[in-house]
Amino acid sequence: MTLVVIAGGGASGALVATNLLRLGDATLEVVVVEPRADLGPGVAYSTTDPWHRLNVPAVGMSGLAGDPDHFRRWADAPAEAFLSRVDYGRYLGEVLAEAAAASPAQLRHVRSTVERVRVADDGRGVSVTLASGEEARADAFVFATGVEVPPQLGYLEPLIGDARVVFDPWARGALDDVRDGEMVGILGSSLTAIDVAGSILNAHRDARVVALSRHGKLPLAHEDPWRPKLPEPVFTIEEFHAFDAPFERAIERIRSFGDDWPRALDSLRPISQALWQSFDETQVNEFLTSYRNQWDRHRHRVAPSVARDIAGWTADGRFAVHAAAIARVDEAGDGRLRVVADGASWDFDRIVVAVGPDPDATASPLLGAAIADGLLRSGRAGISIDVDPATGRVLDAAGAPRLNAYAMGALRKGALWETLAIPEIRVQAADVARRILAEAG
Repeated sequence: MTLVVIAGGGASGALVATNLLRLGDATLEVVVVEPRADLGPGVAYSTTDPWHRLNVPAVGMSGLAGDPDHFRRWADAPAEAFLSRVDYGRYLGEVLAEAAAASPAQLRHVRSTVERVRVADDGRGVSVTLASGEEARADAFVFATGVEVPPQLGYLEPLIGDARVVFDPWARGALDDVRDGEMVGILGSSLTAIDVAGSILNAHRDARVVALSRHGKLPLAHEDPWRPKLPEPVFTIEEFHAFDAPFERAIERIRSFGDDWPRALDSLRPISQALWQSFDETQVNEFLTSYRNQWDRHRHRVAPSVARDIAGWTADGRFAVHAAAIARVDEAGDGRLRVVADGASWDFDRIVVAVGPDPDATASPLLGAAIADGLLRSGRAGISIDVDPATGRVLDAAGAPRLNAYAMGALRKGALWETLAIPEIRVQAADVARRILAEAG
């Protein structure tokens, strides 16, 4: 028997399992270690709020690399439709269930977490220890956990356990205590912040929400109606490096397309991973310090319907976003919390943390332990973990593939940058499954 253990049962883990089951025979057992009851949704698609939309149209959301129109057919939706994340979580679960039902291989879901991995005594496999203390020897291992640990915000440490502060907006019932008429502060102004704001404002007609972030800007919106990317990249990697000021000239080139800038930006998708890998360390640092927020706002856009609702709430005075470098959080004296930043302050009945995950892999107990053991190392610019960009095989402290393990999705960000979306994840999942089975055979 060949045993493959996958840590994480969200989109990345579920799609690896799907591909293994579709390709494997009766000698294969796939174990997905995931504490949630359902495989597929993970954090990204476990929401139950139908207002939460995909930020990629249906045409781009197939989970199967060999069938790019699979999701659109499943949903029976127009190519340009931005469907709910609730539906997409259900889709991922059904794709995996169908693969399991049709496969001679075995699928097992263990509701736990992986605590530690080591090289097995035979030097080939992976010894896996679960939080329960149970151990197993796997022939191959897949890290599909994402980097889900939020960064530590020192000014909130005294409020840990305070019911007025929601540290995990995706926890079940996290927003249930919000009441009509409350003023809610959201720390962050990215996609998660928009989701939180929408859930609160849709459920509580008299509530008001203020989002605070260092840059004070929201993600931009997709075109309405959506149109696909331009057929060719608006510049090549060679042209980028020949520019006298590469990032500024690249921005000018994209802006030169006027209202077509979204299609121009998206045209870079086929070369974005290779472009990131071509950056020297100075360029990586320049991008991360000076252009990252601009990239995220323009690249990770919201569905048009979401943008319209946010604009309406803003016009009605129910939603606002401000730039603020937060210094501290004090008691306001009336049961509220006062957020102090840049000489300004806001009093909130409740605070929701939506600042995104910590990119430092050592913040994850599993990844941090493997780094401490020398089996993994931090990725480029300290982002996630290091992997072979071509295969996703994890690299140890010396840069060698000592552990027979692969990383998926967000865990490849340091190596690839563009690796968070389903179009990349589905390709990675199919490739990892083929590699694992080829090695086993």
